[in-house]
Amino acid sequence: MRKAPDLSIRARPLVSVVTGTRSRPAEIENAIYQVRAQTYRPLEHVIVSDGPDPVVAGIVKRFAAEKPRIAPELKVPIIFQETGRCWSDEMASSPGAAAFQVAQLLAHGEYQMWFSDDEEMEPDHIEALMDLMEEEQTDFAYSMAVWYTAKKSKLPPISRVIGVAPPEPDHITNCIYRTALLDYGKFETHVGRGTDWHQISKWLEAGASYSFLERVTFRHRADQIGGHCSNTERQPLRGWRVLV
Repeated sequence: MRKAPDLSIRARPLVSVVTGTRSRPAEIENAIYQVRAQTYRPLEHVIVSDGPDPVVAGIVKRFAAEKPRIAPELKVPIIFQETGRCWSDEMASSPGAAAFQVAQLLAHGEYQMWFSDDEEMEPDHIEALMDLMEEEQTDFAYSMAVWYTAKKSKLPPISRVIGVAPPEPDHITNCIYRTALLDYGKFETHVGRGTDWHQISKWLEAGASYSFLERVTFRHRADQIGGHCSNTERQPLRGWRVLV
């Protein structure tokens, strides 16, 4: 039986789960379910579509409009925004893409978490990392994860466990961090792959502390899907600025 969120012990800080997506309705629907299944509360789910895409927008808005069948304090509110058409150089579902950057601007939480639309997490993933950060009094946390390719992927079959301490490139896919860390080294002006690690490296240079959970609580699908953009396809972010 799934563990229910426990709100009776103490008030916990709000965690904003930030997700970028582009034209992937099945993935974004699964991502919403993944966040809802978390045992930690309070949560909010910030979703930015590198669209516009009426199908994705319809799915997200349907979930956001649902009346809670549980206690209101257990509901996970959804914040949704579309950027201009295909802004990102790389995959919109990557934490380095513009959609994630806009999502970070929209989030209200004291803590934020990167969550791509094709990832999966154990129901206690957020709770375990938040407990660990609270216990060790650190600024960001991550766990071990399985990095794999789907059966229908055009990429070679991969299935391996990632996650080491201290942090290294390509070993963090599930970082939860204090939102205040965005004041220490924002994304590079180039929007593309790897800028999530650039941000983490700036945090470490600024003296941020980290916690590492030596348990697999996350699955990261490595398929390169979601689309690339040519310069002629890129359009402005409708008033949203990119972090620089």
